[in-house]
Amino acid sequence: MIAIARPDLRLQLVEPLERRTLWLNEVVEDLRLDNVEVLRGRAEQMVGTIVADYSTARAVSALSTLAGWTMPLTRVGGEVLAIKGRSAGEEIAKARKTIRSLGGGQVDIVSAGVDRLSTPTTVVRIPVVSR
Repeated sequence: MIAIARPDLRLQLVEPLERRTLWLNEVVEDLRLDNVEVLRGRAEQMVGTIVADYSTARAVSALSTLAGWTMPLTRVGGEVLAIKGRSAGEEIAKARKTIRSLGGGQVDIVSAGVDRLSTPTTVVRIPVVSR
């Protein structure tokens, strides 16, 4: 978890399901993670409540949907980091219009863990350049 490796960061976890929120809060308490806040709700309900430098999400949906959930939570100058698979390039092509309409700039694909993992993680990086 990022919160353990980077105690200098403040993290807000958004989760709509109560059972997961309860579990996340237990983990945060057990690990004494003072830099983590668990918020119960859907991402679209957090617009105006959260203004993040970086937003990330599990690969729960197509990139166009994921961008619609995360980009409004990310400040101009910040970035959305979406973990995706081999089809990242295709998803970017399909989501390009949505990303632009939400204020996204030039989208990049980054391979994370190239020197450390047998299968690197594919991350789509979307800079938020305007509103």
